[in-house]
Amino acid sequence: MTDIIRAPWTPDQVAALNEFQHRGGVHPFTCGGDHAPGSPVLIAREDGWHCPQPYGEPCDYTQDWAHAFMADRLKWFGSFPPSRVADDASVQDDPRQPAYDAVFAYIRSQPRDFLPTTVVGRNAMIWDAVHAALDAVGVPGTPAKET
Repeated sequence: MTDIIRAPWTPDQVAALNEFQHRGGVHPFTCGGDHAPGSPVLIAREDGWHCPQPYGEPCDYTQDWAHAFMADRLKWFGSFPPSRVADDASVQDDPRQPAYDAVFAYIRSQPRDFLPTTVVGRNAMIWDAVHAALDAVGVPGTPAKET
């Protein structure tokens, strides 16, 4: 069994925990609430894990602990197959990295507990993040049509 850490977590720990959830090579922590069609992946915040409520259902599920190694990127980065986690050099050389960074920055700029409750609202948020990513990598926008 590994050491356990309990919230509150630092911003750096939160970033590492969320990255581990998506890149760690093992099954992520998921919501223990009653959801259909399935259990969503938890999101780390400074006060613990939270359900992202992806189905528009209210959910107050939280978890206040994590395995200590998950919050320390140096302990797990590179421990999984290269297909799951790239080394620092390849991440920095990836021409898509500015797009990933822009999406992450856009999402972090949103109010902390904000997730649109309608499909239209969620789609708009996704498209705003996509546009931030495209702008970050220099993809030109479609010129406006003259009317």
